[in-house]
Amino acid sequence: MAVEPEQAEAPNVETNKLSLSLFRRPDKFKIGEDFDLFIKKCNLYFEAVELEDVKKRRFALLFNLSEDAFRLAEPVEFGEGENAYKDWIGKLKSLFERNQTATEKRYNFHRREQEPGESVDSYAVSLREAGARCGFHGDEYSSRLVDQFILGLSDKATQNKLLQEPPNSLDDALLIARRFEAANATMKTLAREATEKLSRTTIGSVL
Repeated sequence: MAVEPEQAEAPNVETNKLSLSLFRRPDKFKIGEDFDLFIKKCNLYFEAVELEDVKKRRFALLFNLSEDAFRLAEPVEFGEGENAYKDWIGKLKSLFERNQTATEKRYNFHRREQEPGESVDSYAVSLREAGARCGFHGDEYSSRLVDQFILGLSDKATQNKLLQEPPNSLDDALLIARRFEAANATMKTLAREATEKLSRTTIGSVL
């Protein structure tokens, strides 16, 4: 009796969806930022979601560039062979990495604002990194971090609270910002549940 060859195990689609939902994509790279750090974050993300295909990694990385950076990177040749992706990354590094002036570093720090969907903790970490690259130290470092954190907050209620009651440190500012963030998340959940309940009630009355 002939033995049928074993069928390849079908990929677990639900597991893949779960992996994608658990890990947030790195923030989009903007010209002037630390490209090496961006690549490290992308590689960690690719490993977390088990994205092995190098051509798909290329597409995903291009998608995670700002418009200006994309226009520069997209035409860069992607060759063939096992080192194609590594060689392509090397070309991008040559394109984007250069020694920034002190003025450019401070400019990037002062233009940093909380992005849509970015948590206050992630925003604070990014500010700390940008501030460190500027060479700020001691009290100046702490003071500039607090000021930029408040100025760049996306939630105006949180921002107004911190402007009216200035915190002594970034950690103090984070404690308040987290409370507002949690409260906003709760309000959104309650509003969504109320909308869904109203929708079910309306449908039930029609039926």
